[in-house]
Amino acid sequence: MAKYKKRADGRYATTVTYLGKKHYFTAKSSAELDRKVQEFKIAKRSGTYSSGMLLKDWCDHYLVVQHAAIRKNSWATIESHIRVHIKPELGDFPLCNLQPANIRDFIAALSAKLASRTVEHIYVTLKALLTQAVIDGVLAKHPMLQIKKPKVTRKREWVALTQAQVAKLLSVITDPAHQLLIKLAATSGMRRSEILGLRYQDVDLERCTFTVRQTNLRTKGGGEIGASTKTEDSWRTVSLPKAILPLIKAQIRTVRLQAMSDALWQPYGLLFPGEHGRPLNPDAISKLVKRYGKNADMPKDFCLNSLRHTSASLLLQHGASYKTVQQRLGHSTANLTLNTYSHVMPGDDERAAETLANII
Repeated sequence: MAKYKKRADGRYATTVTYLGKKHYFTAKSSAELDRKVQEFKIAKRSGTYSSGMLLKDWCDHYLVVQHAAIRKNSWATIESHIRVHIKPELGDFPLCNLQPANIRDFIAALSAKLASRTVEHIYVTLKALLTQAVIDGVLAKHPMLQIKKPKVTRKREWVALTQAQVAKLLSVITDPAHQLLIKLAATSGMRRSEILGLRYQDVDLERCTFTVRQTNLRTKGGGEIGASTKTEDSWRTVSLPKAILPLIKAQIRTVRLQAMSDALWQPYGLLFPGEHGRPLNPDAISKLVKRYGKNADMPKDFCLNSLRHTSASLLLQHGASYKTVQQRLGHSTANLTLNTYSHVMPGDDERAAETLANII
């Protein structure tokens, strides 16, 4: 009998390579697993093999493999899609019986209750794990080849605050650390993960700049520091307003005093640490900012990411180029910035018409 791996859920698993392709098997006992492997080999030789693996078992295997292959926050997103949506609805289907109609019904049901962007991401996750099943020989034919990716429709406009609204928001915040966090978000355009991953060493107080080098990723347990930024373009150095430097210096002093008085402190060196110096829970910070927004009578859809849009919008309205805004936000291309914020300059077309009138 071959050696099999016992999983955390008590089931046994093994991978068999046949003619250059890997095939994955699970069973309640090692004896049952051994029987499945022997039946597989006999069926393969006779040309009668058809995998009876359930989709939920393949999902478990896929997650194990992907855990070491992709970034932690990407894996956490995929795991959530599979656990919350894919396994409950499709998990009991044998892979070989999964039909395009089943998947279309699944996508339609998701579209009726979730945002289109979320449905698109779940579609991508499902297609990727089924593609891997085909590659590994567990699934003979891909059931999603003729199923188009769901269209993404934006149901609401992003919120960008005016200068007066930013001032009003700050007026309801008395906590110095929260004041600094809001000001950094509104002046730098950093993402939530970037602000919460910022360290003392990332701030150059003499040159008045900060460098985005790492991120605080949302996980099931709260927050976790990632080894890199979202993309290569996200690793960037951005200038800070000089007026914000005293607030940063005060925050560094406060955090260092906390570290000295806490025997359990962990040396992450974060500018905005959580309990015992660990990374903050990103979702908790988002809820906090929304609560401040409600207290300050901000627009209905205001959230932490609105401050990133605020930074870009105010810069463009005051003459900054799209290239400059792209670099500050960490967008991959200026076209992405242009497509995202073209509505910020609604008077451009009218001014262009008047310019042509004067020329012609």
